[in-house]
Amino acid sequence: MLKKKINPTQIIQKIVKTKSSGKLEIKANSVIWNIYFSDGILQYANHSLQSFKTIQSILLRYNLGETVKNISQKAQSILNSNKSLFSIVDQLVENNFLNRNHKKILHKELTQNAIKFFLWLTEAEFAWIPQNNLNSDEDSIIADYIWDIRTLVNSVMVRLNAWQKFAPFIQSPLQCPICLNDSLFRKKVASGNISPAMCEKLIKLMRGATIHEIGIILKQTDLKIAQFLFPYIQDDLIKIQPPQSPLDRLPMIPPSIQTKSKPISRNNFGDSKTSQPIVSSNQNQAQKSEVTPSNIKANQKIYKIVSIDDSPTMLDLIKNYLGTEKYEVCTIENPMLSLGPIFDMKPDLILLDFSMPKINGNKLCQILRRSHVLKQTPIIMVSGNCQNIDKAQLESSGINDYLAKPFTREDLLAIVAKYVIK
Repeated sequence: MLKKKINPTQIIQKIVKTKSSGKLEIKANSVIWNIYFSDGILQYANHSLQSFKTIQSILLRYNLGETVKNISQKAQSILNSNKSLFSIVDQLVENNFLNRNHKKILHKELTQNAIKFFLWLTEAEFAWIPQNNLNSDEDSIIADYIWDIRTLVNSVMVRLNAWQKFAPFIQSPLQCPICLNDSLFRKKVASGNISPAMCEKLIKLMRGATIHEIGIILKQTDLKIAQFLFPYIQDDLIKIQPPQSPLDRLPMIPPSIQTKSKPISRNNFGDSKTSQPIVSSNQNQAQKSEVTPSNIKANQKIYKIVSIDDSPTMLDLIKNYLGTEKYEVCTIENPMLSLGPIFDMKPDLILLDFSMPKINGNKLCQILRRSHVLKQTPIIMVSGNCQNIDKAQLESSGINDYLAKPFTREDLLAIVAKYVIK
C-alpha cells in the first residue's frame, strides 16, 4: 500500500467506469476499509471499527430494541466469533435471531457508514485487489441491497455540505457535547429552537453520549441534533469534546472544498473511452447516458410527483432514484408549507413521510383529501416503521399504499409505476 493524498470520489468513479471486479482496501490511521465491487457495481463495504455496537445502534434506530436484547442475551457464541461482521450477521439470520429484512437493513446501513467515512478521507494508503485474488470469507456474501453508487455518493456529499456549515465548532458526529450550565441551557438563545421537553432530554444525554448516540435515542438524525445544539455551542453553553478512542481514529469532517463536495453527474459514472482500466475485467453493457428534456420523445407523458419529507437526504435520494425520464419531482422539506406547491402542481402522485415534526403524514393526508383537487390523487406513505402501521387506519386517512424504508431504487420505481403508469 502507498500512502498519499487521495480523492475518494475519483477512485470510485474509475472503478465504476472500468467495470472492475474486486476489493478496494484502504488504510488510514490504523483503520482498514474493505469496499467490494462486481463489474463496477458496489456490493458492500465495511471498516474495521464497526462492531456489534454498530449493529445495536442500527437496530435501535429502526425501533428493534427487543431484537437487540434477544441477540445480546442468547447469541454470545456467534458475537464472540472471529468472523467478519457481515458473516456474523449471516449467522444471526441462520439462527433466527434476525430475519431477512433485518439483514437488508444492516447491509445497507453498514455499507453507508463505511462509504461515508471513506469519502471523508483526504490521505490514506490504498490498494486494488482483483476478484480472482480475493480469499476473504466475505467473498460468498450476496448483496441484499442494490446500490446506485451515484446516488449514494451524492447523498453523502449532500450531508457533508450540511456538516461543513457547523465548522469549526463541530468536526464529527462522534463528538460528545457537554452542557456547561443546565440553567443557562434552558434559556432561549438567538436561533435556538429547542422545546422545553427536548431541552430536558438533551441535558440528561449530554453527559458522555455522542451526537450520533443522542440522535438514536431521540429518534433524530445526527444532523438534526447538530442543528439543535449549534446555537448553544456558538454561545459557549455547550462544549464539544473529541471522539473517544478508538472512534477518534475515524476521519473528521473535511474542510469545505467546492470541487470535492460538488454533486456527481450521471456521466461521471458512465463509460469513458479515455479512462484507463484499474484491472482487466469483464465488461457489462454501457451505462445509459443522462436523459434530459431535450431528448425525451415528444409523445412521452411526464408524471408529476410530489415528495414530502423532513429529511433533505431522503428527498435527494427519491429525486435521484426517480430521475427525469418519466417524472418531474417536486420535493418539500417543510410539511407545514406543502399545501400551496401541491395545489399549484396538481401532481399525479404524492409520496408522504409518516413521521415529521409538527404534523405526521397521516394527519397531512387527511387535510389533502379534503380538497376536491386531490381527492383521487394516489398517496403513498413512506415509513421506516411499517411493521407498526395500522393498515385500516391508513385506508381511513386516504392512503393508497405504503413503502418501507430502507428501499431500493427498484422498490420505489415499482410502487410509483403501479399508481401512475397505466
